[in-house]
Amino acid sequence: MSSSTAWQLLSLALPALVGANMNAGLTYTISNPAPGHQSVSPPFVGEYFEVDSPTLRMQYSQVYWQTLPPAELPADIVSRFANKTMAVTGFEVDLLRQNNLTGQEESVPAYQSYNHHYSPNLVSAAVQLKLDANGQATGVDRGHGKILEFELRNKSDPPPPNARLNQAFVHGNGQEHRQMYHGAPTGYVQPIYSPSHFVLTPMQVATNDGTNATGPSGPLPKFSRETVPPNTLYSPLLECPCTDRVPRKLGHASSRIEGRCAIALLQSDCFAAAAASVGYQSIASNSTVHNPTLPPGCSVSRSQAGSRSFEVVFNTDASSTVSCDGGSPSAATLEGSLADLVGVGMELNSETVTLSLAGPAGVWFGVGFNGSSMADLPYTIIVDGNGRVSERRLGNHLAGRVLAPSVTVVNNSISGGVRRVVLSRAARGASPDHMSFSNSVGSINMINAVGNTVDLQQHDKRGAVVLNLFRVDTESSCLCTDGGGSINGIPYNADCKPEPLSDLLSNNNPTCQVSSYVGGLACCVNGGFLLDQEQQVPEFVDEIFFRFRFYFEEYDSKRHVDINHVEWANNGCDSGCGGPNVHGCHHIEFDVVKGVGSHLGPDVQMFQSDFKAGWMLASECSMSSGQCFDGRQVTEEGIKLIMAASHCHAPNCLGQQLINVDSGEMLCNGTPILGNSELVFHEEGYLYTPPCLWGEDEGLLPPPVLHRNTSLKMITLFNSTWGHPGQMGIWQMKAALA
Repeated sequence: MSSSTAWQLLSLALPALVGANMNAGLTYTISNPAPGHQSVSPPFVGEYFEVDSPTLRMQYSQVYWQTLPPAELPADIVSRFANKTMAVTGFEVDLLRQNNLTGQEESVPAYQSYNHHYSPNLVSAAVQLKLDANGQATGVDRGHGKILEFELRNKSDPPPPNARLNQAFVHGNGQEHRQMYHGAPTGYVQPIYSPSHFVLTPMQVATNDGTNATGPSGPLPKFSRETVPPNTLYSPLLECPCTDRVPRKLGHASSRIEGRCAIALLQSDCFAAAAASVGYQSIASNSTVHNPTLPPGCSVSRSQAGSRSFEVVFNTDASSTVSCDGGSPSAATLEGSLADLVGVGMELNSETVTLSLAGPAGVWFGVGFNGSSMADLPYTIIVDGNGRVSERRLGNHLAGRVLAPSVTVVNNSISGGVRRVVLSRAARGASPDHMSFSNSVGSINMINAVGNTVDLQQHDKRGAVVLNLFRVDTESSCLCTDGGGSINGIPYNADCKPEPLSDLLSNNNPTCQVSSYVGGLACCVNGGFLLDQEQQVPEFVDEIFFRFRFYFEEYDSKRHVDINHVEWANNGCDSGCGGPNVHGCHHIEFDVVKGVGSHLGPDVQMFQSDFKAGWMLASECSMSSGQCFDGRQVTEEGIKLIMAASHCHAPNCLGQQLINVDSGEMLCNGTPILGNSELVFHEEGYLYTPPCLWGEDEGLLPPPVLHRNTSLKMITLFNSTWGHPGQMGIWQMKAALA
């Protein structure tokens, strides 16, 4: 089984070569052919073998997102490459099912099962999948799910030094995966030592309701019904709409005395957040204004100096440059209180801090400041069951050290089974362990706990809270958000970054906050259904599986050049590095907002990120890192791009660009190709973008060279006639040492 490697023969033998591909009838193209070669279809290089994934059994609207059991490679391949290195030159992939009526295999159309993304790995016999205590695969998550980790099977018989024990093939890994060319130019390969298994982690959304419809069919959740374009040609379930099956919890609101909010509260959250901070009974008024003399966003002020009555204002003038300090930050006295396991009140100025603590009499209770857990080693005040007060620096789940007394007990009383203690101390800590309080900081993370013994022992109950302080005069304090919270019980970190890394934060994209998050990966829960709880899930069960064809050669270090994975997302971070990388993503989605345009048109929304090429490199890579470019190997000669795949497969994607800012060169301009029929590979309403490919073969442009400090820009364009949640713009690339 072999295929030609000669580009110059394509025009003579094109039909035979295309027919020899696994996906028969599909003509692969690239986005950047050399002049005169626009109609040339790139070939695959070498021999091939095929491997099937385990079967996925899915009902309509169901999500499958977990690592499948390893599949063994063909025995002849395992035997042939035992203790040898295979050079993988490319792959093809298809999604299949067995037709119950004909007994024949058939390709599954995109409108019946949608591949959101996947991670395919060829794995060496020398390693095994690393699992956690619950038997689940481990690995760092850059937003697309875990980048799998592997460990040596037999540490006493290690493989040769520098052997590659895992290779991931994640370029163009969404619904574009079948139509996209996944081959490398002659001489460029992904080496794998002693390959034996195939491991696949699919993220699949079932859109087949069993009616054999040749387009979108089946029930939709309320959100999709209200927001989907009329006569849509695709299933909106592919956008992972949030439903009432997935609980959401908002993050903390925080008071800010100086400067500006890093993340502004949404108008819809401002008044509720203020009421939660000061108490609903304390709100005198809520109002919305457009005023350049006030801070932008949400602000809180007292109706009268020293009162417990507050006025809340949301200023829609986002261009206002007024800061939160009210003009006199150094003279401000702050006050705030909350009721949790322990009641806490604080009054703070530049000189002193007065604390009021309330907890159950007869047992110990305590409060730790400037920490969200004991692991933060917070400064802590403990009141024991006899009313004795002590100060500590907690250890990591330890009682820690007793500190020299710095507080004065102003009052200590019991009423109705509640002990109330009033303490006073200097704002400046008596030592570094005592913590200093500042009246320029309006929000303090705290932990609080209650025991069931007189003396300090293991807590009975514990919790983490945020104490917000507001000025006691009538000047305003801003109310901001930390952008946190949780979705389905999992902490949510949108990690929206400032310009020029990303424009999501400056535009306050809905993905940046839990309260405005309406769809995306956080709501696509493995095994869950994308319908509302009241909706009945159709009983039909679809059984599908992936088939991969890998092309390969015998590895020859004299003529083969290793290629490695590099990646960048429009969120302003590296979304694909399996090794340590300070620029790694936590979140890789954003929303296309209905009606938001750009200079390209009123219905063309633009997302962009500026970054350095070196930010895509890992500080180190292990032998089993499947998608990792080791920065230690990169010299001043830099790296050269071999392939760039646009991961922008949502139906409203208009294109994606990669630009060398230093030279002004358009490195890759990916323009999607739209389907125009009900046929597989050409489904109407779905799209794919041919990759850019560079090399020394005829018909290819020479590889562009990038240095660590090369300035790059990526731009992704979407149609915004209608809103679309959970969108992505990512460049998934392969590069070699220059």
